[in-house]
Amino acid sequence: MTAPRTSSKHLTIAIRLGIVLTLCCVFVGVALAASLTDSTIDNFSQGTGDCFVSQADTGQVNGAVILSPTRAQNFSGPILPGDWYSDTGGSFLGGGNLYVIGKAGTWHPPFFAPSRTLEFAASFVTNTQFQDGGFSQFIESSPYAIFSTGAQPEVTGLRARSNNAVEPEINTNLGFGYFDAPHLYRIEWQLDRVNYFIDGVQVATHTIQFTDTLNAHDTMRPTFESVAGAGISLTLNWARMSDYAPSPCTFTSRAIDAGVSTSWTNFTTTLDQPPGTSSSFEVRGSPDGIDWSSGWQAVTSNIINLNGRYVQYRATLTTTDPLMTPQLLNVTIENNATAVELQSFSAGAATSDTTRWLIAGLALGSLLFGLSTIYLIKRRKQI
Repeated sequence: MTAPRTSSKHLTIAIRLGIVLTLCCVFVGVALAASLTDSTIDNFSQGTGDCFVSQADTGQVNGAVILSPTRAQNFSGPILPGDWYSDTGGSFLGGGNLYVIGKAGTWHPPFFAPSRTLEFAASFVTNTQFQDGGFSQFIESSPYAIFSTGAQPEVTGLRARSNNAVEPEINTNLGFGYFDAPHLYRIEWQLDRVNYFIDGVQVATHTIQFTDTLNAHDTMRPTFESVAGAGISLTLNWARMSDYAPSPCTFTSRAIDAGVSTSWTNFTTTLDQPPGTSSSFEVRGSPDGIDWSSGWQAVTSNIINLNGRYVQYRATLTTTDPLMTPQLLNVTIENNATAVELQSFSAGAATSDTTRWLIAGLALGSLLFGLSTIYLIKRRKQI
């Protein structure tokens, strides 16, 4: 007479266990759905405004919202844009890179005058001559201010080279540690000097002036070279040159869909903000991605107070120095103290990641409940 009571007790325990497991799976599913980030080229490219979306690293993934440069190229398309050229050496685009064989650069004219900065992400190959990147008029001859392997890279390694076609060349040997891997290069061409940086660290300063009375001091442009016939040696990920457009610029993110109505409580950003630059942010919420009547709210701290299924942010970037731009690298919005990162939310009406995780959690919990119930029913029959 005790077996039915025992089995009934076991069945009750199984039901309760199944409910607990279901709730746990749903909770874990929601937590996983909220563990995301907004920092890629793809994320930022879905926004709108008069800012520029640039690559921000050497891996062709992370993006940055910046003021529009005078010249810029991410090399993500199938052909070079109209203000860039490649000679007949065989340079080609692929996988988000420009593989330089021969010469490539911005069309001439125009040439540009100091003060300018040129930043690019590139890979130089060990022991291959005349891989060059930087400012020049026609890169095979002076004037130039470039990173270069020169004629004897096996002896001198990578070098910073400056030549104004009047005085002897100034060069600095930088060693062999930068070959065969992408690095971030920056050249600051000032009125009386050129500063060279690699990965944010200054590696050389050359005191030199570039003048050209025939061109009203407009002497150089962005150029790159790799000896034709040596195969792929210089690989260029992206490049951009100041001046940056007069500020401010405004960037409006895509509408972010949380999948369910929620409260947005925290807003954080990652910024590269040099002296003389600044940024400000606003947020707004919507129940359906159409009605934004709540209006924009200025973000004055990390704490925000918005309600709705959809959320959007707007960034305003400014500078007082045309050589510098702030860079917006990352945005995170928190939902009830749970990080809701923007990358994986659907911008449309399709099923969101949150919904998919809820469904997965319910399915897993139901499966566990069903298996435990079947097991106990069989046990009861055996008894």
